[in-house]
Amino acid sequence: MRHRDLLTYIPLGCLLIILLLALFTWTGSVYGMDVVNLLSADGIRWMFSSVTDNIADSPLPMVLLGLMALSALDGSGMLYALRGHTNAKQKNALFISILILVLFSAAIACATLLPSALLLNPLGTLNHSPFTRGLPSVAFIIVIITADIYGYTSGRLLTVADVVKADTKLIADIAGYFLSFIIIAQMVGCFDYSQVFSLFSHGELWFQVFQYTAYLLPLILHIIVYFIDR
Repeated sequence: MRHRDLLTYIPLGCLLIILLLALFTWTGSVYGMDVVNLLSADGIRWMFSSVTDNIADSPLPMVLLGLMALSALDGSGMLYALRGHTNAKQKNALFISILILVLFSAAIACATLLPSALLLNPLGTLNHSPFTRGLPSVAFIIVIITADIYGYTSGRLLTVADVVKADTKLIADIAGYFLSFIIIAQMVGCFDYSQVFSLFSHGELWFQVFQYTAYLLPLILHIIVYFIDR
């Protein structure tokens, strides 16, 4: 419980950063810095009206799919089996699951590598193709399906309810992360709108690094605490 209590400070820290950013942009605008003042009339109107847009622009769908994939691997027992802790039935289930994964991969390869393949762009290349746009989400879905098949064939997941519970348990247990996520989305949106990173060389690159760190670091901490405390 002590580890989980520490995680409650993440949303408070993000709110503090938003407050400090607002004060910085106000001070910067007074001294002629090239930033957008969050405490101006336009800035306040933007903050009031952009809450939903900031969440919509966040990587929430990929986060959910990634958590479902990890939850399925853990809940089905496949994560444990991949570490070599298996009996004969689990070895057979792992073989079937890996075979299904290979078949999925082969199907995607055929739809990508063959001439005029279905998942290529109109020019027949991978650049901005359906394959590159959909690969991360499809990969997570394939992992979920593979883990569920392992869980069923190994006898660990016997009903649909068992499958649903296995695929969502991690999300339920780290539900507090999503409060942080909503606040982080607002924080990232405020940094983007205020153009603070434009003050630095390679500002766009630094903003991307900040954005990925802001979303992923709290998520990683929640996952680590989940496996430590269970």
